[in-house]
Parts: sequence; C-alpha cells; structure tokens
Amino acid sequence: EGEVLMKEYFAYVCNNDGSVRWLISNKATSPTFLNLYRATSVKSIVFVLLARIFYRLKFERFLFDGFQELVFSKSSYLGRLIDDYGPNFSIFTGTVGLNRKIIVEINKGGHLLSLQKIALSQKSQLLLKNEFNVLNEVRRINSDKFCVPRVLAWDGKMLHVSSVKPKKYNEGVK
Repeated sequence: EGEVLMKEYFAYVCNNDGSVRWLISNKATSPTFLNLYRATSVKSIVFVLLARIFYRLKFERFLFDGFQELVFSKSSYLGRLIDDYGPNFSIFTGTVGLNRKIIVEINKGGHLLSLQKIALSQKSQLLLKNEFNVLNEVRRINSDKFCVPRVLAWDGKMLHVSSVKPKKYNEGVK
C-alpha cells in the first residue's frame, strides 16, 4: 500500500535574498508567527502593527510574498505537525549560516505553547545539545527570580521546549 499524501497551502515571507523566512498555514486566523518576531526598529514595529490590523480585517494575504501548495507524506514531520496541532503553528526557517536551525512556533488560540528547534547542521545540533544541557541544569536551581523553559522532548536533532513567555505579551498576537 502506498504512502498517504497530504496537501496544504502555506503563505510565506521571504528574506531580502529571496529565500523563505516564514511558512504560515493558510488556515491561520491570527499572526502567531509574531510570537517569534522581535520588533526593535520603527520598520519592524510598523510591520507588527500592520500584521495585526490586516489579520483583523481579513487582509492578511497582503502581508505575504506568496502562497505555495505543499504536498507531503502524512508520516513526515510536517504531516505529524498538522495532525497534532492543525493550523496552530508557524515555521521560521532560521538565519542563513552554520548555526541555522528551524524554529516551529506552536500555539493554541494565538497563545504560544511551545517551540520546536530543529538542527540543520552539525554545528546547530551541538548548539541545541548545549541548550538542552543548560536548560536541564538551570531548572535544578530553585528560584522565583526567573522562569526556565521545560524540555518537552529531545531526540538529538530536535529540541522541544515549553513557552515561558508572559501571558500579557502573548495576548497581543490575536
């Protein structure tokens, strides 16, 4: 019996060099990809405001560089992600370089639940292993001064961590 295939449409945003920076489910109802976007410049703050306004007005299609239909196996990482979370995720493809990793933002109702970080090179795999070790060590410190993400899964290439983002910052995504 053959592989079960799935088809989904994704919106995408490109880097300046034309490579894909973000993949967002076409079914997303809020700009949850902003959970991983740090607005520090005037241009980026304007982008965040426009994204929120455009989603509310149902004009989000104008935010994206394009749309692409993807066909993939139901048993693939993307297939399992959609089975587990529906359209409640966005994918950041990482900054080009040796440390590059994919970051998957997983949410429920626009609120960040967790992050999956996937190594794309041996260097980024070592960095994720280090993050795994540091998170486990720091969690042993009993303090109310800081909050440390819980490691939900680690398989040597993918690190899944809980969100520690304060709810007040999470609510603005909707």
